[in-house]
Order: sequence, then C-alpha cells, then structure tokens
Amino acid sequence: MTDRRTSVADQETIVACRERGETGVTARKLERWRQAGCLPARDHVHVAGVPGSRSTNPDGYVDQVMAVATLMRSGIKLVEGPIALFADGYPVRLEKLKDSYSHFLTWLKRRLTEIAVKQMPEVHVAADIADAAARVLAQHVAGTVLAPWRQRARKMTKSSPAGEKTSGQQYLDGALSTLLTAVFAGEVPSSEGVGEALTVAGFNDGQDFDRAAEKMASSSLDRMTEAVHSASVDDFIAAREIVDGAYRYAAAQTRMGQALQPGGMSLPGLAEIGPDIPIARTLMVPYLLSFTAEDHEIARAKIRASEAEDHLMAHLPPHLVRFMGPIAEADLSKESQEVRDEAASYWESFEVSYPEDAEIIRRSVEGLY
Repeated sequence: MTDRRTSVADQETIVACRERGETGVTARKLERWRQAGCLPARDHVHVAGVPGSRSTNPDGYVDQVMAVATLMRSGIKLVEGPIALFADGYPVRLEKLKDSYSHFLTWLKRRLTEIAVKQMPEVHVAADIADAAARVLAQHVAGTVLAPWRQRARKMTKSSPAGEKTSGQQYLDGALSTLLTAVFAGEVPSSEGVGEALTVAGFNDGQDFDRAAEKMASSSLDRMTEAVHSASVDDFIAAREIVDGAYRYAAAQTRMGQALQPGGMSLPGLAEIGPDIPIARTLMVPYLLSFTAEDHEIARAKIRASEAEDHLMAHLPPHLVRFMGPIAEADLSKESQEVRDEAASYWESFEVSYPEDAEIIRRSVEGLY
C-alpha cells in the first residue's frame, strides 16, 4: 500500500516498478533520488478549468528509476549516481552532474593524499605526495586492473640498458609516479618517464613523448575540476560521445590486433580500459573536458578511421585481412599476381559499396587525419 500523501505520479512509478520485479522502490527513496539529481524533473500538466497542475512522469522515467535502484544495490554512493547514470545515457540535471563529478575528483585527490601521508607523514609538496602514493599503489596491483602493468614492467627489465639493473617493480613504481606527478601534481613529467609509463600502461606506439607529457600535465585533477565547473550540457554530451567512441576504438583495434600478424596494430592497454572499470570510466569525461576543441576533433577522426578499418576487415575474407586494403600496399607487392588481383578486387568492391569508409581509410593512410 502507498501512503495517501504520495503523489499520483510516484504511486504510478512504484506500481510500474513492482510490475517489473523491482519491489524496493518507495516514495521516500524516489524523493531522495530526485534531490540527489538521479532522476529528471517531472512534467507539469495544466487541465483546463482545474486549479493548479498535475505532475506526470516524463518518457523513460520508470526505466531510470529501475536503473537507480540497481545502482544503489551495487554499492555506489548516491552522490556519484548522476555520473553513472549520465555515462549510461540517462538525462541528468547539469548542476547535479557537475556536483557529482566535483565530489568524485575531490574525493580522489583526498584519497591519494591519505595514501601518501599514511606511508610518509612528512610529505606536503604535491609532487612528493604523488611519488609516495605511487609507491604504495605499486605494491597493491595484484588482482586489480593494474595487474597487467606489472607484467609489462617485468618484461621491460630484459631491455634495460647495459650496466643498469632496473627491476620490474622499479619500472612499475616509476610509471605510476610519472602518471600521478602529472595528474595529481599537474607537473610536466620527463620525456623518458612518459615513454616508460606508456610502455608499462600498454599505450606506447612511438608517439611524441614531450607532447604526451605536456598533455598529461594539462589534464590534472585540478584542471579537470575547472573544466567540469565551466562545461555546458553540450560539452558533457560531446565528451561522453567521445568516451563511447573510445570504447569502440579499443574494441576495433583489439580485433585488428588479433586478426593481423603478431606485432600488428593492437596496443595491449586498449583491451584493459573497458566500460566495466568504474574509475576509468568516471575519469574519462572530465579528462576529455580538459581537452581543446582541436583535440576532440583529432579524437573523433581517429575513432571514425578505426571504425572504417574495422568495417573493411569485416568485408575481407580471412586470408586477406592482413593486407587491409591500401594500408598494406607494400606487403601486397611481395605476393603473387593472383593474390594482388584478388585483394584489389575486394578493395574496389569495398570502395563501391562503402565509399565514405574507403575515403576515410585513404585519408588516414595519407596522414590527413
């Protein structure tokens, strides 16, 4: 039974949830969830000849209530609910979304400080805090999303310069210290440190390490917080779209890496940043908000090019995938005329059937993206 003071709209919501198997929704919970920004504003309908107005639920309201109920059972904090809901595409009020992200970023910075101070009570400078926190985190990567980092760090010992005895643990400590120096302290790390950090993280594809260092420092937690405060609804949505695209990009690159020859296009870190990793998923939106409009365009172009290449891979028979159309033209020159003709035929049919994708791939190969 519902309380007579419960609004008609809430009563309808509670009944609808029960019909779908969600029996834990109450009028009090609905009010708390609304106040926390987890539910959208209600519609108000004015009936001619009747004083006042009647509240009605907007489209998708019950679906969102069900999603909130599931989130609360998962143990997520109510204050962080708007972040998770927004990531899943639900409508969230801008001011509540900003509050939620600001709370998370503040909590993350405070938590890193607590970790560092517990290890080294005398640390006060941001860079020292970052270094101390990194050493602690490096000792507890087993069973976490960072476990593959340790494996790659151990492999790096084989390529250490002659005369140097750098352990895998030291590489891991250094990688985390480099990343936290940039993200926590906002300081530009060394080019060498960034190169090692990207290798440990599985994202080293020979990029410009100096530029990467500057980009990392310009996207510190403080900078992310500033970007969150100044962002519009459109800014948040644009960042979310790039995040969703980044997951598609990671999946496409992983598929290509598995289909191509060993040492192909896949970066190992790409397979480790899926949407099922809450903290990575949460950080990506404010991280992208701290980027410039030009950075966003570059990211979109890379995502689109990757999707076109993935489409081409699906179009080719398995024995031709490793040539990937014009991307591997030099390799084709080493094959028999029969193989070259077959590959050319498939590429021509792809151009006819999917001209936009073909043009994107060609432009990507020519370095126009």
